[in-house]
Amino acid sequence: MVDEGSPTVHRPTSNLEASRLRAAVVAEAEGRFWLVDGFHRYEAYKRLGRLEVDCTIVKMPSKAEAWLYALQFNRDHGLRLTNADKRYRVRRLLEDPEWGRWSDREIARRVGVSHNLVSELRKELSSVIGLQMRERLVWMRVGRGSPASEASRLRAA
Repeated sequence: MVDEGSPTVHRPTSNLEASRLRAAVVAEAEGRFWLVDGFHRYEAYKRLGRLEVDCTIVKMPSKAEAWLYALQFNRDHGLRLTNADKRYRVRRLLEDPEWGRWSDREIARRVGVSHNLVSELRKELSSVIGLQMRERLVWMRVGRGSPASEASRLRAA
C-alpha cells in the first residue's frame, strides 16, 4: 500500500503531465499480473481517474520470481526502506529453499543491505529452526502426547 501523503507520490496536475511518467513494470506469472515497479505512478494515475496506465509487461516463471524482480527494482529508488522492511526481505530470501542457499553477500547485494545483517539473520533463523526441529523430535518420540506432557514426564523421572 502506498501512503497517500508520501512525498514520493507524484502529483500530476493533468493527463498530459501523467503521460510523461515512466511506464510501470508488470510481471506476468502463473496466469496473473503483478505490479513490480511503479506503485507511486499507479497512485498518481488513480488520482487522475485514469483507467489505463502505460506499462511494460515482463513474463516471469513464477510469482516468487516476480517478487524477486520487484525487490531488485525497488532496492535503488522510491521510498527508503525501513529496517523492518530490510529484515523482512532478507528473511524471505533466507527462508526460500533455493534463495536461502545463496551467499550472505549475494543476498545482501539483492536487497541492498550489508552482508553482516544477512549473516546475523541467518544465525537467528538457524537457531530458531534448530529449536523447532528439537521440539518436533520430542513430539514424535511421545507419540500422541504433547511436548508439554513429555517435558513434565521427563521432569518426574
